[in-house]
Amino acid sequence: MLQEADNINLLGTKAVGVALKQGLIKEGDIIRIGMVPHVQIYKLPV
Repeated sequence: MLQEADNINLLGTKAVGVALKQGLIKEGDIIRIGMVPHVQIYKLPV
C-alpha cells in the first residue's frame, strides 16, 4: 500500500519502521520531533 501512495506522512517508531523495512526510506531520512521519529515521502512526476 505504501509503494502506491503519492504522499506519505509517517509518525512513530512502528510506522517509520515499516517504511525502513520496505526500503522506502533510509535511516538518514528520519527526523525526530522530541523523541518521536517522523518522515515525509513525496512521489514526484518525472
